Amino acid sequence: MNLSPLSKLGLRHSTRHPVQSLLLVLGIALGVAMIVAIDLANRSASQAFALSTDSVVGKATHQITAAPASLPTDLYVRLRRELGLTDVAPTVTGLVALEQAGELPLQLLGVDPFAERPFRNYLGDGAGGVSSEALLSLLIEPDTVLVTQDLGQRYNL
Repeated sequence: MNLSPLSKLGLRHSTRHPVQSLLLVLGIALGVAMIVAIDLANRSASQAFALSTDSVVGKATHQITAAPASLPTDLYVRLRRELGLTDVAPTVTGLVALEQAGELPLQLLGVDPFAERPFRNYLGDGAGGVSSEALLSLLIEPDTVLVTQDLGQRYNL
């Protein structure tokens, strides 16, 4: 086998200093592993952010948000009736305190399930275990909310 003089020099150094050569290979492997791990973590975080954004924003292309004050209550009706916009849905968000949680603030998301259908499917397909009785009580009983199973079990709701 004919090796170039540079290859012979590198091979000679590697045989004379095997620990150094091993540390070199381990350092390169560790660097590659770190880059791959960081890339995987970034992709996972980006995907989680995209999924959570999609669950809140849905397929909406525009948003009307109230800055410091609230929006007029008739704005939704005007958008649907006067402007003829059929794919619009009101959403109300805010922090609420729950007595059972020791006044721990919880994020409240209020939606109109009928208007939300083109954008988000919070309730559909039985995914998440929402029974038809729960949906019916949500629609006909006042002061009814849906909470996650984890939250309900944690605070005995």
